[in-house]
Amino acid sequence: MNEQQEELTIIVKNNKVLTEDLGKIFEMAICLLYEIDYDGKYKYSMEDASLLKERISKLRDIFPHKLCHTAKNGSRYDFTGVEDLSIRLSAKTTKKDGKIAPQVIGQPSKKKFCDYFEVPISSSLDEIKSYIIENIKEMLKKYEECTFDCEIIYYNKKNDLLVFIKKVSDIDWSKHEVEFSHIKKKKSWGESSSISIDGITIGEFQVHNHRDCIKFRWAFEKLLVLFKDCFEFTGL
Repeated sequence: MNEQQEELTIIVKNNKVLTEDLGKIFEMAICLLYEIDYDGKYKYSMEDASLLKERISKLRDIFPHKLCHTAKNGSRYDFTGVEDLSIRLSAKTTKKDGKIAPQVIGQPSKKKFCDYFEVPISSSLDEIKSYIIENIKEMLKKYEECTFDCEIIYYNKKNDLLVFIKKVSDIDWSKHEVEFSHIKKKKSWGESSSISIDGITIGEFQVHNHRDCIKFRWAFEKLLVLFKDCFEFTGL
């Protein structure tokens, strides 16, 4: 058990489940807990969802709102309040590595990336990489906004970590030096480059040569520990 996991509090069990499947099962568990309909087709294990429902039973005490499931078609919020649309909940899962993509802009196509960050669509992948390096702090601010603009329930299956997370203040990226792994190693950026602050990896970019995707994922637990004063944590 590493330092980050200890500091965030740990508990649960280990099955072989794909990360995408785990996310759907976790959403179903929340639907079962709140006794609401699952929005969309569900083709995964109901047994696993029922077990997870028991695991997250304290969530209703922490987040006692009437919810509906709204995760379909890449929606920004996984659950939304029935009576108050400003009430929102994001369900984040990882099978083991703690890598979490921001909602909506974490894994966009090149066109969507360029539209969102106002980069010319004609830009080459090398030009996009240069843009990322030159504008990293502003981009991290936007990734932060898309990740933490509502409360989060986070589940790391392998490490049995289940935490309710609420952001209480913004991260001041201007105070921190962000380093890229390929620059530290004095290498060219291939498809992947990690970013770190004070030697702690907080995320990774993947710009694929043969896939229409410009991916960013947080090293979520390390990010939370590094900026722990910006969040409130409740272990479940």
